[in-house]
Amino acid sequence: MKSKEFLNTGLCLLGVGFSAFAAYVVFSLSALHLGGTQTCPVLFDMMPACVVVLVCYVLITIAWGMALAKKQGRWPLIIFATGFIPAFLLALMGSTGEVFGFANCPATETGFPKCFISLVFLIAMAVGWIVSSNLRKVKA
Repeated sequence: MKSKEFLNTGLCLLGVGFSAFAAYVVFSLSALHLGGTQTCPVLFDMMPACVVVLVCYVLITIAWGMALAKKQGRWPLIIFATGFIPAFLLALMGSTGEVFGFANCPATETGFPKCFISLVFLIAMAVGWIVSSNLRKVKA
């Protein structure tokens, strides 16, 4: 059973690391946008999408931290889902729009759309969350 605890701790640390890194990247993008450089699409003519995604990644980071601290109950899942669902939908819509040509995602210096990267990060975090949740359910 110790190996399952070790694996769960490792997954939680990876989750915290990946989500905190993603939040940092989106924070820098949001800061540029709020500083006057149009870097993000705007939702409902008022809210930059990168600010919404920043809040989502912060919530996901908090949920991973709670899982790492072995918080009991549904709150880690509720916080994870609250952050994951909007970010995933925005990344999915942005990626689909990029593929079909009706949306423009912010791009890296090489021109690769960041919504693709966000979508891959979110899928990896969802898989990690599911595996970690199943490991936490197993009692020692």
